[in-house]
Amino acid sequence: MGAFAQPIFGSFSPLATELLALKAGLWFAFEMRILPLVVEVDSTEVARLVNTLNQSWGEEGFLIEEIKSLMKRCCITEVVFQPRECNKVAHSLAKFILNENENLYCIEYGPEWLIESIKIDSVGCNFSPV
Repeated sequence: MGAFAQPIFGSFSPLATELLALKAGLWFAFEMRILPLVVEVDSTEVARLVNTLNQSWGEEGFLIEEIKSLMKRCCITEVVFQPRECNKVAHSLAKFILNENENLYCIEYGPEWLIESIKIDSVGCNFSPV
């Protein structure tokens, strides 16, 4: 198990924030050799943008192309959409890091709130949109 959270300082669009988080997480997994791995995001737009074969020319295009490059280095063929309700770990990490000034690194062990989120996620998700 590995978990990473990094505070993001500045004013970014929600899309750019999601992309920066994805890039930081992929880099962490690559550096720590936590491979193979399944990458889940709670944004359908992020999943669509990083999974497309076309080059991205939009405002966040450079970030998207960096993520695609990291995905190749990590042998990741797809980023999977998972609703926030089904990914308590990511949501818990994001909430935690909002009040922090330093990165959080967890390898094999982590704080109790993170372990509880992992337990919830490991049971599976029965999310059904209204």
